[in-house]
Amino acid sequence: MEAPLPLDGLPPTPDGPDDHVAAAARRAVVVLARELDDLLAPVIGQLDSGVPADS
Repeated sequence: MEAPLPLDGLPPTPDGPDDHVAAAARRAVVVLARELDDLLAPVIGQLDSGVPADS
C-alpha cells in the first residue's frame, strides 16, 4: 500500500547531537505510528471481517 502521510506533526530536525535527539526521535515515531494506524486500521478491519476489497 502506498499513501502519503502528513508530516506536519513531526518535530524539527535537531541542530546537533546534543539537541534532544532522543526526544525528537521518540516524537517522530509517535507521529508516524499514529498516522499509519489511522491509515491502515480501516484496511485491516476490512480484511479481518472478510469483506472483499472490490465491494
